[in-house]
Amino acid sequence: RIKEAKIELDLAKTLDSNNIDVRLVWASFENRNKDIDAQKEWLKPLLVNVEGIPDAWSQMGEIEQLAKNLEAAEMAYTKAIELRGVVHIDTLKRALVRIAQKKYVEALEDVNTLKRAGAQWPMVGYAEGLIAYHQKNFDSAQSLFENVLSKYSDYLPARFLMGLTHFNKGNYQNAASN
Repeated sequence: RIKEAKIELDLAKTLDSNNIDVRLVWASFENRNKDIDAQKEWLKPLLVNVEGIPDAWSQMGEIEQLAKNLEAAEMAYTKAIELRGVVHIDTLKRALVRIAQKKYVEALEDVNTLKRAGAQWPMVGYAEGLIAYHQKNFDSAQSLFENVLSKYSDYLPARFLMGLTHFNKGNYQNAASN
């Protein structure tokens, strides 16, 4: 119901366009409309807010990650993590950015932080398996992907990497069936 949402957002904007929640929701709305420049405009004042707005930094991390500005994405997620002071999905997002940057030690630190906090999302095990895969530790990667798939059999990223792991181990029949 995009038209209804736009009407409500316009009303909120007329009431207080500087309200943090209004700006965050508008930024999300612009992201959904794939207008990244407009999203950045809504976020800009929030990124310089003295108190810091973690959700604004998280959105900025996503923008930078999509633009392949991985250093900027890592910095934005780090800022969001620091401002939150609690374990949050931003830690997982930063881990994935760090994996893309081949910063495996730092990425594994993020994964371990999530595990210690009790996060049982399929992407946590997937990220750990992805690190093992990139480090060519295929036995460990296979075990980690199998663990994810035993709980979430339809988790396609793990299934895909499981196939690649089997391929790299020379198990071509298993690779084809994954």
